[in-house]
Amino acid sequence: MLSYLQSILVIVAGLLVTVLATWIVNRFWQASDRRAYNDVMGWQFGVLGTTYAVILGFMLSSVWTSYMNTSEDVSEEAIANLGVFRSAENLPKPYSDRLRGLATDYASVVLDREWPAMAKEETPKEGDSVIASMWILSLDMLNNLPAQSDAASSVRAAIRLLQDKRERRREQYRSRLPPIMWAVLIGGAILVIASSCLSGNENLRLHYFHVLSITALILLMLTAIADIARPFEGGTSLDPAAFRDAFSRMSKAVDPLSAP
Repeated sequence: MLSYLQSILVIVAGLLVTVLATWIVNRFWQASDRRAYNDVMGWQFGVLGTTYAVILGFMLSSVWTSYMNTSEDVSEEAIANLGVFRSAENLPKPYSDRLRGLATDYASVVLDREWPAMAKEETPKEGDSVIASMWILSLDMLNNLPAQSDAASSVRAAIRLLQDKRERRREQYRSRLPPIMWAVLIGGAILVIASSCLSGNENLRLHYFHVLSITALILLMLTAIADIARPFEGGTSLDPAAFRDAFSRMSKAVDPLSAP
């Protein structure tokens, strides 16, 4: 969702706000006066920090697992696209040429139109018409080539698999972290950072280092979660390498399963 530059700007802005908040606390509430509350706030800060660290770590692990699953699903969609291309090998002309052309067009549409559209937060739609054309062609084969019914059924199974993988990608694109989770993450960050600002440390340099290090770590993890949670957008967006490879093989009319 965020580019690397945007993530850096968010972190820098958060650090500046934290510096200002820490300065205000030290300006109007002296560290020597706050030291008396360290024993009370210390264990509370420990419980708060530990609880938030568990939540933060769990969320980062969860979105990373989802990101890797999405990457695998994209590869499987490209493989299913190759499967449609290869299923045309036993068909008579012109059906074989038309089906191979549609399979190649699908990879081209995903690369040139759908991937840039998803990066701009636009729903991918262009590939639907290509798959619809595949279904029409397969139905035409069933009606006009009864002797090729087994081959036509194989083609339809390959198309169905491709469509299933496509729907899986669209579902993953539409997936969002619910607002309540962002409320927990951001609210927890504010509480932890505010608690660290209130600690009584008469060594101001050490106090600023303590607060800023906690803030930087939290902001790094939050921006990572925000970016990884949207695998088709932002600085860590998935690369359609599997589709580029599929398009290259199909455009050169290479058997996708036997090619090295």
